[in-house]
Amino acid sequence: MDVLERGIRDRLAAAGAEMGAHPYRGGRAMAPGRRTLRPLLAAAALAVAIAGAGTGLGLHSRLTGHRPSLVPATTPSPAPPTAPPTPQPTPTPLPAPHGMSGAATVWDSAHHELLVVGSVDTKGGAGDPPTWTWDGTWHEQHPAASPDTGGSGLLVDMPPLGGAVWLGTTPADQSGGIAELWTGSAWRPLAAPGYPSDFQPVAAAYDEQRHQAVVVAGPVVGGCGACGTPAPPQTWTWNGRTWTRHGDAVSNLIGGTAAWDPDARSVVMLSTTGGGGVQALSWNGTAWTRLGSPGAIQVGTAGLAWDAGAGALVLYSDAAYDRPQPVTALFRNGRWQTATIATYPEQLVAVVSDTTRRRALLVGLAPISITQTPVPSDDQNDDVVLGWTGSAWVQLAAP
Repeated sequence: MDVLERGIRDRLAAAGAEMGAHPYRGGRAMAPGRRTLRPLLAAAALAVAIAGAGTGLGLHSRLTGHRPSLVPATTPSPAPPTAPPTPQPTPTPLPAPHGMSGAATVWDSAHHELLVVGSVDTKGGAGDPPTWTWDGTWHEQHPAASPDTGGSGLLVDMPPLGGAVWLGTTPADQSGGIAELWTGSAWRPLAAPGYPSDFQPVAAAYDEQRHQAVVVAGPVVGGCGACGTPAPPQTWTWNGRTWTRHGDAVSNLIGGTAAWDPDARSVVMLSTTGGGGVQALSWNGTAWTRLGSPGAIQVGTAGLAWDAGAGALVLYSDAAYDRPQPVTALFRNGRWQTATIATYPEQLVAVVSDTTRRRALLVGLAPISITQTPVPSDDQNDDVVLGWTGSAWVQLAAP
């Protein structure tokens, strides 16, 4: 840059000297010759070049960032604050009955739910007997009044009346039969049953073909020992309005259970005989007919229910002093077949026919392994509902 400036000064000085060598002469227009203009033009061109060079240098400095930028630097936006985790509520245990061994149980086809009625004893000896329903989830009911379950009794499904009916007897000091209808939320008293007041229902099931309940009732026996021969049990049918007596049932009936068999289109009853075996009988509308060989299976009858998957009636017999393991057996076309099971419930409550889904249900405690020892036993554990899979009883979830 210093060399260029010195060159410009030298050329300008030379040009001034040259102009001084040619003084103005009067009478002539001033017109410098070519030799006079050439140094000036050269100096001017050089000055323009230098100015352009300076401009270029200034632009270069701006492009390369040597001069401060007029655009302010951008500041990154702060990240939004992270929301605190939503506290999860503590799950509330769902209610379920417990200690209901021996409770009366039936499938209420009018309300599509399981109905379980205990006794005063199952509620700790105070208040009304408990009433529970199950439709996939347990619901404790709180009716204003409940049937007297202090005596013997059972539940039977009664579609003609729009609910299930408790059939029973009052305690010995208040002899007489009672019948009460479950409406889905309350118990409604009905006229007394047709069987004698000193009889108690032993087995009952609804006959879907004849639209009536079939009830077997026997005399209340107890406290007398062998003081007399008890009267034979009686068979009654009930259409919700009229009770009709039919012939006597088997004379040596000790206990029994009954269920509707859709394949046979009849009510089938399993009765326990004096020898500990089981005999099967079919109801034809007027009398009982024996099926198969009496005593073909040596179990106690705890519960019987139809299962469409098995195409058979499923019998479950709980363990007893003479049977260390429970028994599940199928009754099909008059023949017994003992099933091999891997799990079973402890402290059976009942076996029930779910007429809505045509399956066998079992109410009891949670299932345990068939080989588990020692066998757990705690009647304070919650009851569960199990279904038969063909090889095991498994706990059912909500449908």
